[in-house]
Amino acid sequence: MLSEPSGEALQHMLRERDAEIAALRSQLAAAQVAATSPHLGDLPNFVSQMQGLFVGVLTTDVHGALTWVNSRFQKRCGQRLP
Repeated sequence: MLSEPSGEALQHMLRERDAEIAALRSQLAAAQVAATSPHLGDLPNFVSQMQGLFVGVLTTDVHGALTWVNSRFQKRCGQRLP
């Protein structure tokens, strides 16, 4: 059984997680509207929005070596590519 402080900390973390999920769902809904819009036109801007939407956007070479990550992934993991 969790102690009261541990339980409160866990509930706080779950509320933060739920808020982040809600924000991501909202951003995804907006991106879906933009993607299906006949007036999309600005594909680089759409790609940029999608990169900002997801916490981890990664690219690798054929050997599986990491070649690129988006800034939200770097911020969350605190690492940069060489």
